[in-house]
Order: sequence, then C-alpha cells, then structure tokens
Amino acid sequence: MKYCHALLAVILFSLFGSLMIYKINNTFPNELKIATADKLGAYYYFAQKYQKVLKEEGIDLKIVQTKGSFDALKQLSERDVDIAFVQGGTASKYKDKNLISLASVFYEPLWVFYKKDLKIKHLSDLKNHNISIGQEGSGTNELCKTLLIENSVNDLNKIYSYSNEEVLNRLKRNELDAVCIVVSAQAKVIKELLNLKDMELMSFNRNLAYKVKYHFINSIVLGEGVIDLYENKPSSDKKLLVTTASLVVRADFNQNLQNLIIRKIEKIHKEGGFLDPKGFFPSIEFVDLPISENTKAYLQNGPSWIEDYLPFWLFSFIEQSLIIVLPLIPLIIILIKMIFPSYSLYIKHKIFLYEQKLYNLEDKLDENLNESELDEINRLKRAIERDCIVYFLYTQIYYLLILKLYVLKKRLTDNKNKF
Repeated sequence: MKYCHALLAVILFSLFGSLMIYKINNTFPNELKIATADKLGAYYYFAQKYQKVLKEEGIDLKIVQTKGSFDALKQLSERDVDIAFVQGGTASKYKDKNLISLASVFYEPLWVFYKKDLKIKHLSDLKNHNISIGQEGSGTNELCKTLLIENSVNDLNKIYSYSNEEVLNRLKRNELDAVCIVVSAQAKVIKELLNLKDMELMSFNRNLAYKVKYHFINSIVLGEGVIDLYENKPSSDKKLLVTTASLVVRADFNQNLQNLIIRKIEKIHKEGGFLDPKGFFPSIEFVDLPISENTKAYLQNGPSWIEDYLPFWLFSFIEQSLIIVLPLIPLIIILIKMIFPSYSLYIKHKIFLYEQKLYNLEDKLDENLNESELDEINRLKRAIERDCIVYFLYTQIYYLLILKLYVLKKRLTDNKNKF
C-alpha cells in the first residue's frame, strides 16, 4: 500500500510540474517583438537599451522597424508585434482596438530645421518651400500635416515624406528647404542636423497658442549649448513643441510582463535626459490610450515586496501555481472527505484481522504449552510490524494491538516458566 501512495504522489507531482511548465512557457514567452521607427530615431535607440535589460530576465526582444506610429499601431492591433512605440496624438483612432498604454517614456520635440538663408519665424513662413514631414504612416507625418494646414501651408507638391536617413541625403544635395522631425533629443539624426552648417533650428515663439489648441502638445525650452557645450549647439535658447512617446500593448498582454517591462525600463528613463525631467518618466501622464491598471499601480505604489526579493521567473511561477491550485482546493477537500473514511476503514480492517488471530491464539492457551505457540506469536509480531504501518491518527489502535500481543506473549512465557 505504501508503494501505491508513493507512486500516486510521484504521478500527481509530475502532472502538476508538467502543467506548470506548459503554463509558464505559454504565458511568458521568451521572445517579444517591439515596433520602432528607423535606426536614426530615438525609438530604435531605446529599443536597443530595452533589449539589454530584458535579456537579463531571459527575454529576447526583437526590434521591428516600421514607417512610424500609425504603422506600428496597425501591426500591434494585427498581432504582428507585442509592444509598440507610439507618438503622442496619434493613437486616438485606435481607442476601440483593445490597446492600452503602459506608460509615457520620454518627450519628443518637434524639430523644424530650415536653411539659414530663409527668413523663417513661424510655420506659416514655410509656404512655397520644399519640406519633408516624415514617412507616410508615421506620427511625425500626421502631426506636421495638421500643424502646417493650420498655418495654411498646404501645397502638396512641395511637401515630401522622407525617412530620416533620406532627409540627410537630400539636404546635402540641396533638394530640401526645411525638415520637420519628431524625435527625442538623444536621436542621432538631431546631432547630425545640428552639425549641418547651413541649417538653423526654428524656435516656436507661439508655443502657448499650440498648447491651448492641442491637448497632446506641451512646450519646453531647449537651452543654449544643451546638446553640445563645446560646439554651442544650439547657439541660442529655442522654444520647442513636444509630444510624448508611449509604450503601447494589447489589453490582453500578460500583467506580470507589463510590470517587468516597466520595472526594467524605469532604470533607463528615471535619470532623465536633455529635455526629460529627472524621475518623471516613465509616467502615467500624457498618454492617448487608457493606461494599464497594473503599471499605474506599480508607478504609484512601487513594486510589491515579493517582486523585490524574488526573480521574475520564480515570482511568476508562484503566482501561476496559486492560480491553478486555489480553484482546486474545494475539489481537494471533497476528495479528502471521500478518501479519508475509506482509508480509515482499510486500516481498522487490517488491525482487526490481526486482533482475530490474537484472540484465536488466546483461546488455545492451556496448561500444555509448547514452543510452536510462542513461535507463532513472534511471527505474528513481525507481521504486524511489517504490514501495519499507520499514520498518527491511527497510532492508538495500533499500539493497543501491540500491547495485546505483548500481554499474550507474557502469559505464554509465564506459563512456560511454571513448568
């Protein structure tokens, strides 16, 4: 019987372990895909940083380049990617697509560079000039179209949709007069544009007007020399319009993975940057889509104590185990109530059989004692010790049986000594 118990325990443990391994493997993929823009932008730059920190947790983050926010949102809603960088002001059309924001992660200024020999003070001054406003499908393209039309710059024959890399090539060939780009200050393309001697960065002197008209636009001041002190880039203070970049996932994205991603990227963004306030990002503010309740709780309250002490995989394993085990508790209780009485009857029946043998021996006791009866008692004692392995709930009746055995043996021995 004891071997049956051990075998049953091994089978149950193996089934539970297999179920948990299957559950973990399917719940926590070891590969995720993140949608970015081109390699010269901040999305790609930060995605590479995310790759390194998530690798520490055994997650391989694949970078998928897209044309921009709209393309990224489309791929995300179609499940081609798992996470997407999205520019502020571009996700409103996807509010009914079961997408949520994990957090906003950094400011993205609107940079407008123009040829120095042009007299440009406002966006309206770009009329009749060749302008690049970012690739079709990008948030930059959509935002710039909106702002340019607001300023009556709507000559489609003069407006082009080039990638950041293509913009640099065409500027060097004098094919463009101005460039509109929405990227972070850390993006490589900004440093390259600032190093072009014939280009000037426009200051938005009407920044307050834009803030009032567009809820997703804020404004900041880019101080003189902030980008490069030695080269004094920019050469004077510039007022810039800014949106925020957000991380967006589907609403069914695993909750523990949401927390893990926020915890890991917090180390990257909390120090701030040229334009990002220290400790402000990642943030639940300035997002277009509903904020994730998990990351909202995490950013407001911090990680739970167990997340501080346990590695992600172990914490997730414990949580998934509880998810599986807790619903089974009522079933386990019912099984115990069914099995326990059956086992109790089995033990009592086994002890009862040996008691019967003892009573039979006791009935045969007489004055003519012989060695075979004493040997039979010793054999019975060994059989009881071998077969009657009982748990603590049944020790009382077990030891009563042993006691009866010793009493009977003593009677036989005493009778033997008389003769």
